[in-house]
Amino acid sequence: GVTGAVANNLLVIQAEAPGSELGRSIAGREDVDGDGLDDLIIGAPRVPEAGGSVYVFVAPADGQTDGDAYSRIDGPEDGASAGTSVAAVGDIDGDSNLDITIGAPGFDNATGRLEVVIGPVPTGVPATTNDVAYHLSGIAEGDLAGYATFAPGDINADGYADFIGSAVGDDSTWLFMGAPLF
Repeated sequence: GVTGAVANNLLVIQAEAPGSELGRSIAGREDVDGDGLDDLIIGAPRVPEAGGSVYVFVAPADGQTDGDAYSRIDGPEDGASAGTSVAAVGDIDGDSNLDITIGAPGFDNATGRLEVVIGPVPTGVPATTNDVAYHLSGIAEGDLAGYATFAPGDINADGYADFIGSAVGDDSTWLFMGAPLF
């Protein structure tokens, strides 16, 4: 819990599964559902039997749990730790939908993978990154690809959002320049 002078101004979203590490990563400042309001993307890399999960909350309200999420995207395999990092990237492919990145550094014996979910994000039944994402993978065990991800905006001014990912075990950082994918 939290106490203090600003505690009355808090919105609390609680994990249903203890130990899931809901909130390990957090992103926002983007509108997922098109209602004109910014939404929240929250990672929980230790969700049991899901390989980690990422939750998208629209118009979040106090007292919600991760079960109230607009969207849930599970990791590619048990132990992948999807949600270790998340970013609300913007529109990387020019289709006017929000795209997000999800780090899963535990994937494939810590080779790791950065998942790129091209919007619109799935709703309803939980999806897995295997079904809804493109993947940037590490090369060798211990690369930890997807350990961190960041949305710097459109850094080359071509009209497409760009994103950054890392493979800290390989001492590398990747900059992906957005462009039409199809």
